[in-house]
Amino acid sequence: MSEGEKFDCNECTPRDKVVRGCDGNRKWKVGRHDVWGCPQKLITMEVLAKVGLWGRWKRYGWPYAGGWNEQPARTFDVVDAVEGEYVALENARMEKVRGKSN
Repeated sequence: MSEGEKFDCNECTPRDKVVRGCDGNRKWKVGRHDVWGCPQKLITMEVLAKVGLWGRWKRYGWPYAGGWNEQPARTFDVVDAVEGEYVALENARMEKVRGKSN
């Protein structure tokens, strides 16, 4: 999958579904992770909500009053997971830019 490529499952032909691995028979590299089957299926409403929480945290800080010890543990899980992926993607992007400038 090229960077930024999206699949619209409603537009997939039967052949597209085989090529893209909708049946789980194809491995894709998504960031640092290997995903079996179409990676588009990973984007659920729950994932979008968690990314939204992370985005609000980046812009506004913690979602609940008080300091870090007043936050629900799940908030830390979400922020740590998404921030870790974000940092990894940014580092990879910077390496790519450095590689082009050399």
